[in-house]
Amino acid sequence: MVLLLVSSVVGDGCRHISVHLAEQDHQALVLALSHQAEPGDLHDVVLPRLHELGAASCGTELTPEGRQIWAVLDCAASRPTSAAGQTPHVVGVSSRVGVGVV
Repeated sequence: MVLLLVSSVVGDGCRHISVHLAEQDHQALVLALSHQAEPGDLHDVVLPRLHELGAASCGTELTPEGRQIWAVLDCAASRPTSAAGQTPHVVGVSSRVGVGVV
């Protein structure tokens, strides 16, 4: 889902993007922002695909800073369990996203 959000804003032709994460009441918000003043049209399949991937809600808007695409995930409903029936815990997560312009 994050890859779809990021690739959608990168498709706006920007050199820099921002990805913001927030959590509240067992829901996570993932927002991608294209820092492109006049982005092109968003593919019609992006929002339906976010729903297919499990977004509880999603949307997009154009701001003076660029296009924002966001998805809300219901973390309580999608918690995986181990074979023993316990919810696994994440100790640490590290990721790096790079956007190259040729």
